[in-house]
Amino acid sequence: MAVIARTLNKKGKKLSKTVDLNHSIMEKIKLTSDLSQEIKTYHLNSVSKQEYQNELKAFLGMISPGLKLKVQFHLLSKVFQSNSLL
Repeated sequence: MAVIARTLNKKGKKLSKTVDLNHSIMEKIKLTSDLSQEIKTYHLNSVSKQEYQNELKAFLGMISPGLKLKVQFHLLSKVFQSNSLL
């Protein structure tokens, strides 16, 4: 649990620094509030997706090839189920 807490704390600090930097830059160049909000939303979404991909890759690297295949099959099944075109 302590390791998870430290990891979350590090990620939170890194994200906070990035958000603060982005906010400062947007204020300095006097972006509109709508555009600033759009940039903040985009950044948070892209960061969270990248972190998810990195964490999934690390997780898959820690398990056996057979379990890795089962996890990948499970994820692919979820994608197919959520796709209304298939």
